Amino acid sequence: MPEVADWELFAGLMSAVVALITWAPWYGDIFGVNRLAAPRSYRLVLGLAPLACLLFLLLCLERSAAKAVRESGLYILIYMGMGAAAIGVSGRLFPFWASAPVMTCWSGAIMRV
Repeated sequence: MPEVADWELFAGLMSAVVALITWAPWYGDIFGVNRLAAPRSYRLVLGLAPLACLLFLLLCLERSAAKAVRESGLYILIYMGMGAAAIGVSGRLFPFWASAPVMTCWSGAIMRV
């Protein structure tokens, strides 16, 4: 089993903290919405989407990662934390991406077609 460097443990820990900070509002909003505002099926899809992304990442890590990563549960855990942080950060940035001038021009061109 390969040795894990200190900076890798630190990166994994910080990624887990970022994931908790970014995922908490996501699930808080899902559980806090009124049943009349959004049907349960919509909230279920929104709740399962990030978990499905993590499951896909786990599948990719177990099948396609380097041998050292596949054989070490700690490396899998570190990369899962990094993936969770990336999903959380991208979810928080998505509203800004959707309102960016490039996206506005692109969607306007689509609407004209």
